[in-house]
Amino acid sequence: MDEIDLRVDESCEVNVACEIYENYKISMGSESFYKLMGDNTLYGLNKLIYEDDRSKFESLVKEAQIGNKIVVRLLVRNNKYRWVVMRLVAANAGFEHTTYKLMISDIIDENEKYLDQDFEIRKYKLYMDLSDEKLFKYDFESHIFTIYYYAYGRVEVLEKSKLEIFENNVISNAYLAPDEEENFHKLISDIRSGLDSFSSTITNSILSKGEWCETQVFRGRTMYEAGEKKLVIGTIISRNSVQKNEKLLFNEEVDMDAFTGILNKKAVTEDIKAEIFKAKQEGNMKPKYLIIIDIDNFKSVNDSYGHHFGDEVILALATELKRSIGNKGITGRIGGDEFICLLNDYESIEEVRNFLKTFRKKLKSAFAKEKPNYEFSVSIGVSEFPKDANSYDSLFKIADSCLYIAKEKGKDRYIIYVKEIHGDLIDDNTKNSKTYLTGDFMKSFDKAAMMVDMLKKLDNSGLDDLRLVIEEFLDRMNIHGMLICNERNKKNIRAFGHYPKDDFKLETLFDEDYLKIFDEYGCNSINNINSLALDYPTVYKTMKDMNICSSYQILMGEKGRRYLICFDIFGEYKRKWNKSDEICIYTFMNIIHFMFNLDDI
Repeated sequence: MDEIDLRVDESCEVNVACEIYENYKISMGSESFYKLMGDNTLYGLNKLIYEDDRSKFESLVKEAQIGNKIVVRLLVRNNKYRWVVMRLVAANAGFEHTTYKLMISDIIDENEKYLDQDFEIRKYKLYMDLSDEKLFKYDFESHIFTIYYYAYGRVEVLEKSKLEIFENNVISNAYLAPDEEENFHKLISDIRSGLDSFSSTITNSILSKGEWCETQVFRGRTMYEAGEKKLVIGTIISRNSVQKNEKLLFNEEVDMDAFTGILNKKAVTEDIKAEIFKAKQEGNMKPKYLIIIDIDNFKSVNDSYGHHFGDEVILALATELKRSIGNKGITGRIGGDEFICLLNDYESIEEVRNFLKTFRKKLKSAFAKEKPNYEFSVSIGVSEFPKDANSYDSLFKIADSCLYIAKEKGKDRYIIYVKEIHGDLIDDNTKNSKTYLTGDFMKSFDKAAMMVDMLKKLDNSGLDDLRLVIEEFLDRMNIHGMLICNERNKKNIRAFGHYPKDDFKLETLFDEDYLKIFDEYGCNSINNINSLALDYPTVYKTMKDMNICSSYQILMGEKGRRYLICFDIFGEYKRKWNKSDEICIYTFMNIIHFMFNLDDI
């Protein structure tokens, strides 16, 4: 029997969430889920359940009874099984797939958490009993809005109704002071949309039902469960109770971006600079990661779907960014569709990758039901303090340049700065230097080890995970896109990466004169497509139209049944393919060709 480890790696949290398809493949997970599972996320979740428990897990999914839970043994990142409780929290029928959301927690922690939570609840009830603050909450499922307070250990309800009814009653009964109606409607909008955090100051007679007016501060935040908005909770504080905090409240309003509720450009810049300055003053060289995020094709979003939907896209990104980072960093909006954050509490670049992977997956699913034809994607640039630079301006310049490279590569990706790959990005002329990228950032044996590891995954999971493994290979090898073309049917194309068009016309690449320049192994290395312009003008035009500047090509099979596989670099950052790149790509692709039918990829 495989080893069962009840308390493995205490630094690895077992209180995680994930989402799977009906075939048990993992769609997305929380950041802590990816940390817990490691590379095992490439497999279907059912394959990670101990064999004796597998039927129990599959029944949980097939029955799709929300709230049901089971106890199973789960294979985690150290390849040991761990007892966990799995609870089904949602099942959603999507455009193409049904997805199931699961909460996973440690079986030993379950009882401890129950006792701890019971004590915490009693403690906070007692605390609220001593407070003069009124509380409010909004339930997204029932749409019920409640205002209440605690007295002698009991909840006293002042208002409980549908949010829309509450809004209409306040207006119709004239519970608002003159000129406060706009502020009140904004408060209701913030609550209804589940803004991550908000604050409104309104003079009203809501609590006294029209008897007397008082100025009150409404402050609220949104709670999530399994990635879904669950509750808005907040406080209502009379102004005379917060006079000592007036300056703080005023500064908060000045510092906040009015639309998204996160820090504005001035405030977030000052906060990040102060954080970096403080770290240098204290000699704290713990890594911090500056991240710049830009929404892809945002102008076309407004043009295609309207500015109202464009506003929803911006708000969704801001809300998810704020929720994902929480108290682990600083978040703000620095432009119309551009955001920045500083991650303070991440131990390694792998943790940052997990964060970015989770964040991007959640964005992609944000509007899947509402707008199935729109795929939410972002381009991201990342720099690291103090490894890359120790000043805000230099870190910003590096991250911004990495964002530019992400756009050049075809968007919908993140670029984490590595000097050996990207060169010196602090130089103002970097963007125009057309730097040659090489694979020298990874040693030859490291490339071979990476390739062997990926092929092991394929041997275990087969065709189901082939696309994921190819995408990971391209990312690790810093290759922007890959095309597989069948000679028998030039339209039978498999594309990885973001090419500028989907009506590929690759007939020219099968021109016999052009194929004569391929070597005895069926390989052709193109560092600069301009070298093709004179002798092969149609091939040159085809590749240029596809935004390709460098390519490594492999021809496989017998004449009449050949495949052409192109590993492409986009934009102007041309790549000089080195020998270890070529050997690694050639070996990887030939093994895949041996294991699978390329038409099935």
